[in-house]
Amino acid sequence: VRSNPNGTLFDLMGDFDFQQVREQLVAQLWMTQIEFSQSSVGIPVSGNGSPVSHRINISKVDPDFLSIFQPKVISGDTNDFSKNPNSAVISQTVAKKLFGNENPIGKVVLLSLEPPIEKKQAGVLPEIFSVTIIAVVDIDSPRSNITPALFFPKLDYPVMQREQARFMRDTYIKPKHAMTSA
Repeated sequence: VRSNPNGTLFDLMGDFDFQQVREQLVAQLWMTQIEFSQSSVGIPVSGNGSPVSHRINISKVDPDFLSIFQPKVISGDTNDFSKNPNSAVISQTVAKKLFGNENPIGKVVLLSLEPPIEKKQAGVLPEIFSVTIIAVVDIDSPRSNITPALFFPKLDYPVMQREQARFMRDTYIKPKHAMTSA
């Protein structure tokens, strides 16, 4: 368990351990890992013009993210977030930066996703990934170190061996039911 500068406690858990705990406790706990990064994002323009590019915070999160943090939905609907890997929820701050006063719901954003370190060292280039904004949310939580970002779901969980799990991500866990003392 670690503490960030504002005193919030958080923990880091490797992918392998996270998957094991998630499989065993899925009925009792909501769990999410957050993979923070910054990325160049492109917003396609109508016609044949090049996408307008911006550098923003992006976060790949497990679908339980919305159940744990329960952000206030400003516009749109978050229901498809846990079903569609090409959906995205965007914080109010980032929506304003990318779209100004335009409604971002239904807009497509192109993310430049860096490959894992071992693939990057082998010369693999960033992948362009297309997501559609389904909701704008207010996600300011003083109990976490979540920053305004574009959030997109991690729905694939490849089988992983313990020695492959080198990356640590912020892990958040919340009970689905009231905890009782024994």
